[in-house]
Amino acid sequence: MKNEYARQRAFENLRGVDLSESWNLLQTALAYVQDGEWDKARDEASAAVQIMGSDMRQTSGTDPTWDNAAEDTQLAIVLVLLWLAIETDDASIVTPASIIQISNSMTTYTDPEKANGDGLTQFFEMVRQIDPRPPILNEALLRAAHFLSATGDTKTSIMFSFQTRSRQLPYLWELAHCDFTD
Repeated sequence: MKNEYARQRAFENLRGVDLSESWNLLQTALAYVQDGEWDKARDEASAAVQIMGSDMRQTSGTDPTWDNAAEDTQLAIVLVLLWLAIETDDASIVTPASIIQISNSMTTYTDPEKANGDGLTQFFEMVRQIDPRPPILNEALLRAAHFLSATGDTKTSIMFSFQTRSRQLPYLWELAHCDFTD
């Protein structure tokens, strides 16, 4: 399947985007989910998330503890997006841009009345309430465990690393586009 997708990729035309095909880093994971192969989808999503944050690992002074927790949190969001794509029959939500959108939306929402009232924690609490919860969402919650169990400065550091990783996605998107017609 991976090779089939690669063969179908024709070209990127930045002047006429309607005439081009763009590369979605999460496309292979989405294709596996659509075929019902959740384990392969999870593996592909994990590899994509590692690629998304690969620049973070090379930055001197970056604490791998926060980066690993942020990477797991990002993967948790991708797993939820994959599940939502199947549940809603809307494959368009599984993109790197969706991760940025969730990140931005969740950081603007805070409920000071609640312990752990930040938006991302509330997002995962809503996922936790889904009943019956499919195995992929259980895995998403397990991946988010470092973030969910953190408090205070630790949670802030993980969130900072998560947002830094998410800010890199537009640059990765630009690098993934090229014009094969020139």
